[in-house]
Amino acid sequence: MKQKFINGKVFLEPGKFTDTFVVEGEIFSSVGDKDAFGDEIIDLKGRTVIPGFNDSHLHIVQTGQNLFRVDLNYSSSIDEVIERGRKFLEEHPEEEVLYGRGWNQDYFTMGEKRILRREDLDRISTEIPILFERVCGHLLSANSKALEILEISAETEIDGGEIRRDQDGTPTGVFTENAIAFSKSIIPKDSKEVLEKKILEGMNYAIKNGLTSIQSCDYYEGSFEETVEAILNIYRKKKTKLRYEPQFNFQNKEAVLPYLETYYFREDLYNDTYTKGAWKLFKDGSLGAKTAEMLNGYKGDSENKGVEAIGKETLEEAFAFGEEKGIRVIVHAIGDGAVESVLEAGRKYNREGNSLRHGIVHCQITNQNQLDEIQRLGFYTLMQPVFLQYDLMILEDRVEEELAKTSYAFGTLYRMDKKRTSFGTDSPVEDLNPFVNLYHGITRSRQDGTPEGGFVPQEKMTLEEAVEAYTYGSACSQGMEGKKGRIKMGQYADFLLLKEDLFSLEPKKLLEMSPEAVYIGGEKVFERK
Repeated sequence: MKQKFINGKVFLEPGKFTDTFVVEGEIFSSVGDKDAFGDEIIDLKGRTVIPGFNDSHLHIVQTGQNLFRVDLNYSSSIDEVIERGRKFLEEHPEEEVLYGRGWNQDYFTMGEKRILRREDLDRISTEIPILFERVCGHLLSANSKALEILEISAETEIDGGEIRRDQDGTPTGVFTENAIAFSKSIIPKDSKEVLEKKILEGMNYAIKNGLTSIQSCDYYEGSFEETVEAILNIYRKKKTKLRYEPQFNFQNKEAVLPYLETYYFREDLYNDTYTKGAWKLFKDGSLGAKTAEMLNGYKGDSENKGVEAIGKETLEEAFAFGEEKGIRVIVHAIGDGAVESVLEAGRKYNREGNSLRHGIVHCQITNQNQLDEIQRLGFYTLMQPVFLQYDLMILEDRVEEELAKTSYAFGTLYRMDKKRTSFGTDSPVEDLNPFVNLYHGITRSRQDGTPEGGFVPQEKMTLEEAVEAYTYGSACSQGMEGKKGRIKMGQYADFLLLKEDLFSLEPKKLLEMSPEAVYIGGEKVFERK
């Protein structure tokens, strides 16, 4: 069966469009040939077609789980956070542990503008443990009951994390980095059926927003077996068409070995829908929580250089092991100190040309020398333009002006080598909507239009370039540009049908965009009613 689509505005790559293509089975069998045969003719009537988006870094399991948890995003005050928690608990009295995510003290416009403490969450309940994670995922606040169950004492220490205390040693309820996983150990595990249901909800949400592929960090030290089996079961039973690549987070060589031996080296698990993936490490934290690792500390707070989630020796050992075993390594690095550590490891251990496609996730705060070195060493960058929505509120307070000018350098990195620049959202840190992400990539402004003209406007990308980074660039990051990422003969027919002409819209209109239909492997998997 050949479906021939005609009379469209079909994006091929920057500067190149066509109006016709043919889908046969799962692939594009013809692109641009008006005379090509089709069993069925579909008149696009001038509508726009683009390749399906590929989010190069998110957390789809957490995204799905968050659809069933307390939504704290964009809370305007501590009081609102408390009210949302109380309301959710009233509606879900069966909860054994109240977990929520998304609060951000920088969005508080009423009352105190500070990090949540245990006494704040005690106002919701002192009978059950409460864990409310900051939007960045690098700081979490707990109530007194949670601290009691966790048996936090003055001596409790977590390597690579922090349990914050007042001057008298009393725990504030605030956990950072590796201490967060420790605090979340009290959350009851979902049953196999419930976990799978939540993951599928997240995947369906991704598809209806226009994602046809995701590279998702969901497998973690100490809890990976249940998640891996749930996701593998989804794909064994073909419950979704969404293309999935795991990013597995283990913070050292010894920790990753059980996953590698049990799953990674099993070639029978993989195909072009469920692919092998990358070993993900955290080098630092976030800018908002002041845990991103900075070479010279924070503006006005030079003694604070952030949190080193893993040491340089551990990071270098991971790169050496990855090179030895043929494993792609990607590293969460937000601050310029963390980026520098990744580059140092790359100088020692990357194969010439970076054939394994090692990458830097986020890559936010950078100096010019580091940008040049990223290009020289061939590192891939997995970036999130949507982070500008929040970070532009705090950047001036966190980073010196000269360093800020060479940060969030999407345009520079893309122009250096478009194969090596890809886009994602880090959902649920930000919503996974790709059109919103595009807006920030091309305007470099917040959604209210500030700063006028965009932050460091020379780093703006054109819309065509941004779409390319989100499709072709993301496919390159996982070594699949020969199979997907473009509307091209012989590639998988993963594409979106849009009502509006995407490429002639005012940027603000991107914030309201959504796909009319989504196709994966030639099959229509979503249609907006």
